Amino acid sequence: MNFYFAGASGLGLKLLDRSVTDRRFPCCFLASFADRVWVDRYLERPHVRLFLDSGAFSVKSRAARIQLDDYIRFVLARQNRLELIAALDVIPESDSRDSVVRAAETSLINYNKMLNAGVLADKLLPCYHYAEPESFLVDIMKVADYIALGGVARRSDGERTPWLSRVLRLLYDRGLRSHGFGVSSFRLMKAFGWTSLDSTAWLSTMRYDALLIPEAGDYLRPPIVFPITDRSPALKSGREHLITVGYFVKEVVREYVENLGFSVDEAKEHGAVRQMINAVFYKRFAEEKISGPGRISPRGFLL
Repeated sequence: MNFYFAGASGLGLKLLDRSVTDRRFPCCFLASFADRVWVDRYLERPHVRLFLDSGAFSVKSRAARIQLDDYIRFVLARQNRLELIAALDVIPESDSRDSVVRAAETSLINYNKMLNAGVLADKLLPCYHYAEPESFLVDIMKVADYIALGGVARRSDGERTPWLSRVLRLLYDRGLRSHGFGVSSFRLMKAFGWTSLDSTAWLSTMRYDALLIPEAGDYLRPPIVFPITDRSPALKSGREHLITVGYFVKEVVREYVENLGFSVDEAKEHGAVRQMINAVFYKRFAEEKISGPGRISPRGFLL
């Protein structure tokens, strides 16, 4: 499974530079046309593996809109250096069925226009969104063999798990590949047979001043979220913290951090160091993850 690190900005450049000499660090990133200055900054690194997102969702939140012709010109000038390209999808104006259907129709039209303009078919991914009629998925499966799934990031597990179970089974049974947009739940990353996904999960522990430590060296198990800074809320709440644990656990954390080329003091003081260490966890997880349909019960719940 390929894991594209989203939300990296300047930190991604540091990770790329480190990955030149240490392959434990990631070189796969997702960057957005909406913040296109970073796209060209990433492409300056010859070994980067870049997924270009249209940025339609983030731009809509700013009450703006991406023009298809502008996006196509940008893509055509760079597609030989891009690993994957998201088709320009349209975000519905509301949750009404009419709005969802109009957006889905326009998204499929945009995908076909991008193909006709010369965007490479083996790199271009259309997106099927939560709440869209399944007939649109059928239409997409007729024209694409690598399909992104979106619209699940803000859904509850009770909503997205059965939906993902059904849709991914349809793709897998037909030999089609899948990409998960914005999948931050470790549970969902592991449970389903994604071909690829992108996520900002590696950044989320910044709020908790924590490191992600593999439990017993197993990267396929949920990581131990280990607070280490002196300002962490864990100290006040009485939760486990590097200061409060015993010598053996301290040594495990120290060895893990130093093995990646950092000191514990650096990890305590610098958020960017913690994020780089946490990026290694997700890269290792993705390397060890086996693609497949996922272990899902007939009712759609994780086993």
